[in-house]
Amino acid sequence: MLELKELAQLPGVSGNEDKVRDYIKEKISPHVDDITVDALGNLIAFKKGRSSSVNLMLAAHMDEVG
Repeated sequence: MLELKELAQLPGVSGNEDKVRDYIKEKISPHVDDITVDALGNLIAFKKGRSSSVNLMLAAHMDEVG
């Protein structure tokens, strides 16, 4: 729960999600095979699975109402 509290306390107004992105990137980096940030600031992580026949995509917003 501490990580959720830390994440929720980071400033992340739309268009200025750098601190949120950096926090998430740091936390997930050890668990993924590839991680990139695109030109729009989206954080894209890839984790190889055991089977090529099953794919899963998770998506979420990093910004906050502000």
